[in-house]
Amino acid sequence: MDSIKHQQNVLKQLDSILKSYHSTSIDKEETPNEQVSKRFQDTFFISSVTGQGIIPLKEYILNCASPGKWRFPEDFTNDMDILELISEFIRAQLLSHFYQEVPHAVVQLNERLDTRDDGSLYIKQVLLCPYGSVMQRMRVSEGKVLKSVEIKAAKQLSIAFQTDVNLEINLRVHKFKKND
Repeated sequence: MDSIKHQQNVLKQLDSILKSYHSTSIDKEETPNEQVSKRFQDTFFISSVTGQGIIPLKEYILNCASPGKWRFPEDFTNDMDILELISEFIRAQLLSHFYQEVPHAVVQLNERLDTRDDGSLYIKQVLLCPYGSVMQRMRVSEGKVLKSVEIKAAKQLSIAFQTDVNLEINLRVHKFKKND
């Protein structure tokens, strides 16, 4: 909404379109969308540029919260398996760097996870590519893009685990069978 110059006009037009849509509804039975929309009574417009609208949202959430027993211990940060978490961090970077040609058929295999004497982590992950052409696309620019994935994922993992992370990513072609 921030990039639209005439936000108020757009919002008024959108409001009139929605009102006309609801008033011309032929079927009087509630559709699944209408049933879901009843659960959401309030709408919050938030600006990512100025931060406008954040305070009303926080107040709304706070007012909806009810006191109760905590579901997790205070120091609990995530219920995801550590290997799964590592794979997700790497997958996020793969998606970020190979967004136009991401080989969704690539399988991530965690080969190694070691804690070193200094407390740092050594992680080795292999990306199993279904075809040689997929592996070649991932090695564009003499492997610089994949190296960037490695560096950025290691940095994010270091922040998440609050320790240094040495990440190694290797590529292999693996012909998958139907039973794999």
